[in-house]
Amino acid sequence: MELFNGLILSMILILILLSGCGKKLEHTDIVGITAPITVDATFKPYLSKFLADTGISPSGISVIFFDLPRPSVGRCTVYNDNSRVINIDRTFWQYASEDRREATMYHELGHCALDLPHNNLLLLGCPVSVMHENMPDYGTCYGLNKAYYHGKLASHK
Repeated sequence: MELFNGLILSMILILILLSGCGKKLEHTDIVGITAPITVDATFKPYLSKFLADTGISPSGISVIFFDLPRPSVGRCTVYNDNSRVINIDRTFWQYASEDRREATMYHELGHCALDLPHNNLLLLGCPVSVMHENMPDYGTCYGLNKAYYHGKLASHK
């Protein structure tokens, strides 16, 4: 029986690890360790802007660069103590436009700060929410509709 319970626990952990962030999977993983709060200096202005734009505090969320597997560009991880970490792919960040960077940060903050799922609806070729799983690919839509997307996030306070 103990072997069976160990096997079940191992299978659950493998499933959690395999369901990490990808364009077609949820961006929120739940894992059983605690992470210290760390914010790379690159991301501090984005956290401040998120608070100013949405009225939602991103305090307590770590944001760091991490080499993510393609096609992922960002990932929110929630730990068992409810601490949260956003990983941003450094290669994506290096080449992304400012609108794509901000859209990605706000998307991941939607997961980490608000526990929002993906919303893949489109209207006139643009996502109806910053929570579209391919939001970084819609940098132009984001740039033209920032106030709308910020208001949608703010409505989840």
